[in-house]
Amino acid sequence: MVKEGELLAVFNSVHRVMKAETLLKMRNIPFLLIPAPRALQTECGLALRFSPEDALQIITSLDYEGVMPEFIASYNSGDYVTVWHEPEPFSSSLFYAAVNEESRLCFNPGKGE
Repeated sequence: MVKEGELLAVFNSVHRVMKAETLLKMRNIPFLLIPAPRALQTECGLALRFSPEDALQIITSLDYEGVMPEFIASYNSGDYVTVWHEPEPFSSSLFYAAVNEESRLCFNPGKGE
């Protein structure tokens, strides 16, 4: 179950999500591998669930290893809101602004930084 405010990293293949899982376990970064919620309509059916507090460490590790997810969604008020998607470059300041934004909006990290 996904709790309010948690983030989901959704990948486009089982191979990539398993590689990400191995990498994050080796670095002792807290996350949970879960079946992707149906509302997200994923290709591989799995997602990494994590807290906003761990997001920067997780995303930085995945980016460094070249294993970025297809998109990252935040669970807010019963809905999933995309806060980052490939192929946009990752920007931590804009990412956190999108995660903390109370209104629902799609995040476009290529603007405003």
